[in-house]
Amino acid sequence: MLDLNDPAPAIRELRVTDSPRARLYSRFLDEGMDAMLSGAAQDVAGVARGSFDLEALPFGDPPDATGRSATAMTGYLAFCWAHRFSRFYRDDRVFRAAKARLLAFASQDGAALRFRGKNAQGDLGWDFGAEVTRGDVHENSWRLEPLLYAAWWLREGLTDAEFDRVRGLARRVADAHFRIVADEMNNRGVIRNAILCLAGRFLDDPRLVEEGIRGFHGEPCRVFNSKDGQINEGTGPDANYSGTTFIYLYIYRLFSGDDSVDEPMRDAVRWATRAFDPRGFITLFGASTRMPFPGSRKILDWLPAMERFAHEEPHLSWLIENGYLDGKDLGGLFHSVNPLIFAMLEHEGRRPEEDPGWFDYARMKDYNPRAGPELMYSNEGYATLYFLFRERWHASTTVFGRSPYKGLQHWGWEREAPVIWPTESHASKTIAWGMDTSHMNVSGVKFRDKQWREGPPHTLTMRFENVWHHYLLTRSTLLLLISSSHDPREDVWVIAKTMCGTPILESGCLRYEGRRGRMFFAQANPRLKRLGNAHHLRFPREGRTHLYAFSNESFRLLDFRAEGGPVRFSDETGAYEFDYEVRFFDEDDLRSIGYGVNQETSRAKAVVRPWKTDTSQPPLHLARPPLPTPPPS
Repeated sequence: MLDLNDPAPAIRELRVTDSPRARLYSRFLDEGMDAMLSGAAQDVAGVARGSFDLEALPFGDPPDATGRSATAMTGYLAFCWAHRFSRFYRDDRVFRAAKARLLAFASQDGAALRFRGKNAQGDLGWDFGAEVTRGDVHENSWRLEPLLYAAWWLREGLTDAEFDRVRGLARRVADAHFRIVADEMNNRGVIRNAILCLAGRFLDDPRLVEEGIRGFHGEPCRVFNSKDGQINEGTGPDANYSGTTFIYLYIYRLFSGDDSVDEPMRDAVRWATRAFDPRGFITLFGASTRMPFPGSRKILDWLPAMERFAHEEPHLSWLIENGYLDGKDLGGLFHSVNPLIFAMLEHEGRRPEEDPGWFDYARMKDYNPRAGPELMYSNEGYATLYFLFRERWHASTTVFGRSPYKGLQHWGWEREAPVIWPTESHASKTIAWGMDTSHMNVSGVKFRDKQWREGPPHTLTMRFENVWHHYLLTRSTLLLLISSSHDPREDVWVIAKTMCGTPILESGCLRYEGRRGRMFFAQANPRLKRLGNAHHLRFPREGRTHLYAFSNESFRLLDFRAEGGPVRFSDETGAYEFDYEVRFFDEDDLRSIGYGVNQETSRAKAVVRPWKTDTSQPPLHLARPPLPTPPPS
């Protein structure tokens, strides 16, 4: 684990504890190098880039990268050459390529780290202006960072004059950034200050570190959401940029020595373990302020801090070892060259320990039983409000946010692939009279019309105008009743192919081969529609209330009437009766819709009682004949 009083020597010398996980991280990084050499690699943004030729120095013709990727490649090559576990350790071709790239950048005049490459139109030209502007500071910081690591890792192969050229570059860039303030509550503000602190350590200049700390404690430090541990990207969390911000909070902590961020970073890691599903995919769909879909490698941004805090909370190590790394290509270019490097440096090799109560709602930061597992950003009104459910299953639902993914968007059983998952083109929703609940916030202004009732079983009621959602949560089941007076109306569930696989539609059930997680339903006439990126399971209106139950094979529906009345069901945790109420409003009703005092969900009944019955009887929904699988649409 890195010494936070002086981490630079261990980073320069790559002091890694030999352990199975460190070897695994190293293998991921070597596989990323292989992909770059074969031309199968992606850049930092996940865009495919051309082949990487170790003999084409410094950058090939035409250039093989963008500006940010070119400096990140320089750091990556230097790391693989200097790291004793790598297959490329002390490889002369790798050293020559890394050194040529480093010195090519160090030879540039001025503070703007420019790269001569092809733009989107295929024209060759500079990708930056000659001067660093306020809007360039975070990008220029991104470009400088890997070059400083590369200089450390290649130091024994550089002459003093060559190393001084890199120091000269660092001085020009740092002095320019010192004069430009990036006072923003987002990743850009954090990045400027983190890399300013890194440059201060590289140049032995305390003035730069002091400015990085001063700059961070303006607006950028507000990325910490003190209420619940979220990392804000502006007015709430983001599936992509909260991770970007967090890895640079980690870099800032390393090189600033600012221990005031330690506890907020621990809170953020605990929040992230709820925001990621057990397989390491983030689930902030409707809550995201900018990007609902960040790609499959976003867990990388969190691994170094998870490894660091695992010596105090070994369940973090257990989560890494039991799902977060599975089925992912984590090598290749990313932030800070690749965060696996720092995860290796932080990993101590201790045995991971599972904490069965880790996801208990009562252990959430400042948990309020009257509000439940809700997370928010509020500044004179909600900007983001969502729920992260963690039982034996995991799910998320958004009450208020920017992205068009409101309501329930994902559900999965334990570490299985999810049963439902949205796509970049479609969200799960109810469509009624032109209303689309995925694009709507829950009703209300000062207050949002939602009501949590602490259990177990827990219930959550929320209302999109005249579309009501009643949730009931047991350890094994999420029961969802969607009620509406609108006709026509249709519920749509989105099943992303890459995430979920191929569903099997049967009477009353959608399931997957060899998996326990499934979706039960009480409606008789669903239609499974196949699109290029997903299956859509569509339910036309069949009465006032539609019933959906996400559970395992133990679920039994015992009594349900679409026009109202208690719902009775059982699962492996017990048998229950759910007595619920909905209230619809006529267009001529005189009621408050602006101020937000219309808390109908708090007045509507939602009562759960134990139900004694013979659960060995077959469930009601299997009484109908099986549905034929529909032909492709």
